Amino acid sequence: FLVLVALGVGRMPQLPDGILQWLTAYSLIRFASFQTPIAPAWTLFHEIVFYAAFAILILNRRIGLVVFSCWAAACAFAALFMSFADFTLGSVVLSLMNIDFGIGMLAFLLMRKLGSGRSGLTLLGGCILLAATYMLNLTFPENRLFALPYGIAFGLILSSIAVLEMEKGFKVPAIMVFLGDASYSIYLVHEAFEGLFMKIFIRLD
Repeated sequence: FLVLVALGVGRMPQLPDGILQWLTAYSLIRFASFQTPIAPAWTLFHEIVFYAAFAILILNRRIGLVVFSCWAAACAFAALFMSFADFTLGSVVLSLMNIDFGIGMLAFLLMRKLGSGRSGLTLLGGCILLAATYMLNLTFPENRLFALPYGIAFGLILSSIAVLEMEKGFKVPAIMVFLGDASYSIYLVHEAFEGLFMKIFIRLD
């Protein structure tokens, strides 16, 4: 879809300009600061950093845990005392959102230890934390530290729901499973389709 747009069917917001920008767009490593053609793909830059760290964990568990611990500490320090321009290497590697990868792994471990009796309380706690974080975030919208309690809240919610699904035999409707499988693809193209439909609605007055 975006290739067709780039070939002149529509208007492309911004194509890479120069070797470093093209290398950034294709490698998903920040060699240059710019908005990639697929704007929501910014999350993939964080994933590449995580996979690099996780590869160390696979090769050597002890060294990998040290790397993850130091990385999390560096992200927390940067969130408190440093700031970076958007779409730079620092804004990717030292983002507090990177701690969400660790929260995801801890949520998996929690899921294995939770019984169905405690999963309900865990779910309630996660929902309360999510609601409280959201209300505070409305008051302080520029505070980057909210990324941490959001991540913890969703980790608690996901781990408890997974336990309920496995132990209580909760059946997810097939359409929801399909949308879940397709969720990242939908996320990557949703802005392009929003723009397309907006143009159609404008033409239709």
